[in-house]
Amino acid sequence: MNRLIAICSLAALMFAACAPTPKSYNVEGVAPNGEYNNQLVYMFVPENDKPVDSALIVNDKFSFTGSANVAVVRQLVLAQLYVDFILENGKISVDMADPKSAKGTPLNNQLSKMWNVPDDKFDSLYAQADDIVRNFEPIQKIAQINERRKQTAEGKRFTDFTIENGKLDGSNASLSDYVGKGKYVLVDFWASWCAPCIAEKPVLTEVYNKHKGDNFELLGVAVWDKPEDTKKAIEEHNIPWAQILNSGNIATDLYGINMIPHIILFAPDGTIFARGLRGERLKAVIEDVMCDCH
Repeated sequence: MNRLIAICSLAALMFAACAPTPKSYNVEGVAPNGEYNNQLVYMFVPENDKPVDSALIVNDKFSFTGSANVAVVRQLVLAQLYVDFILENGKISVDMADPKSAKGTPLNNQLSKMWNVPDDKFDSLYAQADDIVRNFEPIQKIAQINERRKQTAEGKRFTDFTIENGKLDGSNASLSDYVGKGKYVLVDFWASWCAPCIAEKPVLTEVYNKHKGDNFELLGVAVWDKPEDTKKAIEEHNIPWAQILNSGNIATDLYGINMIPHIILFAPDGTIFARGLRGERLKAVIEDVMCDCH
């Protein structure tokens, strides 16, 4: 039996070695909901205003064919929909409803494995990926976020930042104005337009009202938001705790945050005690540390 398996494995390897290298590409795509028929899908070079090719949608399907001497990054655009992919010879499938759907060829299969994977798995996949995949801008951004998460992981000391006119009174605000001062500080990275952020406010209010004092402080850091919208939301939702306004991407870039709300608990000495706190887990963690420090 082992000899038969070895023979079959050898035959498979020989077949793979003899398989011809594709000389052309065929990008086969689908458009969602049946509402885009007779419209054009455009192929762009990223950050270039003029399309390099187009295809007509018929019965919710479209295709691009041609030959690629070298693999290149491309983007398909249909109205507000888009798909990022690597154009290389072979059969590539895409779904315009999912910007990360490209697969079928070796490089696109590498890409598809790297979207939204846990940090530890991403690192190993990234190390093994081809240069064009590693240098693909969306993948570069994920790599940067992962690196910043490592630098601001639980047990690491806080990374400070300063925002001009960041306080409600117009003065500058730094994270170090609050963190590392001898008390637990719960920091809520949020925005006024973010429904899950607003939905978390009752939990934060409960925690704040129960534990505010010498050993505990709550701080909001408004990200990706206009100061006037943040102030309006503070008034509408009766948010009483301290705020840093208009941090834009500064805070989220430093802490590797790509989704909000993101809530971090800092220990009295300024080290990061816990990240990604929400709901009942948030309340349980705060209850536990406050019981220990009383």
